[in-house]
Amino acid sequence: VRLCAEESRRLADAHSDAVREAEASLRGRGNRAAPEARIHLADHYHALSHHKKVKKILAPLFAADGVDELWRARALARLGWAELFLGDLDHALNQFNASIAILKPTHHHSDLSFALRGLGTVRQAQGQLHEAIEFLHGALAASQRGDRQTEVARCFASLGMAVRMRGDYLFSIELHERCLAECASEETREMQGRAHLNVAVPRFLIGDFEGAEQAVKCAFRIFEETACARGVGLASVLFSRLARYRNNVREGHQFADVALKIGQESQYMRLEVLALEEKSDCLTMEGNDLAAAKMLGDALTRAKKLAPKGDLAYEVLWRLSRACRAIGHIGRARALAEQAVELTSTAADARERALALLTLAMVRHDIGSAAEARDLVQETIEVFRKLGAAFDLAQAHEIAATFALDGEDDGRTAIAHLHEAARLYARTGVGHAATAAEERLRSVEASAGFPSVPAAVADGTPGTVIAVSRAMRDVIAMARMLADYDNTTLIEGPTGCGKEVIARMIHSSGAWADREFCPLNCASLPKHLLESELFGHRRGAFTGAESDRVGHLEAAGDGIVFLDEIDKTDKVFQAKLLRVLEDRKFIAVGETETRDFRARILCASNRGLRLLADTGAFLPDLYYRLAAGRIAIPPLHERPEDTEALAELFLDQSAERYGSRRLAISRGARVALLTYSWPGNVRELKNVIELAAFMARGEKELKPEHLPTEVAQALERGGQRTLASHIEEVERREIDLALRKTDGSRTDSAKLLGISRKGMLDKLRRLRIEDW
Repeated sequence: VRLCAEESRRLADAHSDAVREAEASLRGRGNRAAPEARIHLADHYHALSHHKKVKKILAPLFAADGVDELWRARALARLGWAELFLGDLDHALNQFNASIAILKPTHHHSDLSFALRGLGTVRQAQGQLHEAIEFLHGALAASQRGDRQTEVARCFASLGMAVRMRGDYLFSIELHERCLAECASEETREMQGRAHLNVAVPRFLIGDFEGAEQAVKCAFRIFEETACARGVGLASVLFSRLARYRNNVREGHQFADVALKIGQESQYMRLEVLALEEKSDCLTMEGNDLAAAKMLGDALTRAKKLAPKGDLAYEVLWRLSRACRAIGHIGRARALAEQAVELTSTAADARERALALLTLAMVRHDIGSAAEARDLVQETIEVFRKLGAAFDLAQAHEIAATFALDGEDDGRTAIAHLHEAARLYARTGVGHAATAAEERLRSVEASAGFPSVPAAVADGTPGTVIAVSRAMRDVIAMARMLADYDNTTLIEGPTGCGKEVIARMIHSSGAWADREFCPLNCASLPKHLLESELFGHRRGAFTGAESDRVGHLEAAGDGIVFLDEIDKTDKVFQAKLLRVLEDRKFIAVGETETRDFRARILCASNRGLRLLADTGAFLPDLYYRLAAGRIAIPPLHERPEDTEALAELFLDQSAERYGSRRLAISRGARVALLTYSWPGNVRELKNVIELAAFMARGEKELKPEHLPTEVAQALERGGQRTLASHIEEVERREIDLALRKTDGSRTDSAKLLGISRKGMLDKLRRLRIEDW
């Protein structure tokens, strides 16, 4: 978009001309009330963000006698919106309540909706999100009984923004898409453009930059067609953000300049502030922090003029705090960050509060409050993770890594944070940031003396975890982060994928490294023996109990108890385990007295426990207790990079075991190994390679004929795959990934994939996906 000044003037809205005409009309009426004309002019003032003029033009309606109650109610609602945007929430609340009291007994449903929507927005600004959403639902119901479809659309938009502030980004997108459906006529094209922009924002926040870009492009086309200058400006702000995320600062500046020019010429101060924010972000990326600070100072003046406690004020505050910090004005930075935290807390804006807290954490770190800084950044990580704000979360992990390296950390914590940052940047498509994080990660690993593939186990015995694929690197990063976590951890994945491997890695990486590791397979024992193994028993407690026995919980001491195949236990055992975890006490079989235990519990399951809990096959309360920390290991067929590397590792082990020459893998055998589906995962691969190495002893290469028949036949299938089979494989992988992201929820997975729930169930049946 390259708009010169003449083009931006051509696209300017007609509100200014309408204002001049309405003002001239009112001057001709003298001091008469003229409610309809005044409300018409107030609406134009509101569109231009001239909220003080709204109050001034409506004041005579309350001083004059004989003004109809309906017009008075309409004026009160508009005064409420003006007070809201000026930041006087208490007065706004009073105006909306007064308007609603007049309108409720009438049949003017659209006017009532307008006032209720305002009341809901005030409650939202006051941090009462639950109450706000209730009022907005009331507004939607009233609008649907009214005669203005545009008000219905606006109610969906307001609800979408409220739930976005709550952090429910997917639902926000759905509501804004409903808004789009309600304003599908040619007369509401500008509203359609705003709805597309409102769809783009939560897509940005969840890291769906491609979807966000498509939405902004749709909005921009509409605003161009309708000559809506302010809409073009708002779309340009988002185009600038996209350019920045893609490391194109020059283009970011250009789009921000367009937005700023339009904001100034159309007298739309909100757009000016947003454009100044974008310009400052571009300057920060260029390292020009002094210019950024000056620009943000100007933005803060404008934001406070619009609404001293509004969203623009606190957005600018934390940005200005970061700029002041960068130029060495730490005291000023601290004061600004604290103001931002206070305002965002009042507004209950979860994401912006987390950004303000992250800023405060950086300032605290600079002044030497390291422990407080680490606590604050950890709090923001939890918020961003809960919100699903991938890009923000990646940045928080990078900052946490910096704090860890500046402290007494031996490198493990920093490495875990950098792994997660690189993964999140890659997921959102921010390639330059992912590359930078990975380079920093390699540097930290080298200086800390840790190999890039961390030490752990591959088959239940000491060895090496192969983590060539990003999926397994993510698993390892999560395991490292949970190594010092003292609560329960759940490890999920198909049979043979290495769940005990990860459990032992957690044990060896954290504070438990020099303590006991007590594994117990829950599926291998009948119920009474399982309880005996875990809790211990007294002599004579059951047939065969010839002496007292100490159970795993007690024997582990301060170490770790690993319960494998927890999904195979019955509900009675699950209820007992839940009570044990909650009370930190157990009763040995045949005893009545409780005993304390100190061990950490790790559990593993071959199936998705979330689905089992939802269907009643697993105790829901126990699931939520176990899943306090959760690691999902992908099957081997989804990570062929690891297949090849693991095969090389197992050949090394076989050569050492048999004292023979290390075999190379022929091209044909390599294709077969990569094409085979490995239903038994790593365990099956290890057995296949060991047998093949034995069969090929004396040879230089491992060839297809050394492999088992079903694996060797994969070589033929690898060269004869049809388009249909490729599509089926892609579908299977995407569905499995969506199910893992949503803890096995069919409904949420369907939404993630953009299909109906029925379509999801049909695909599960057709592809015979049953593990979840």
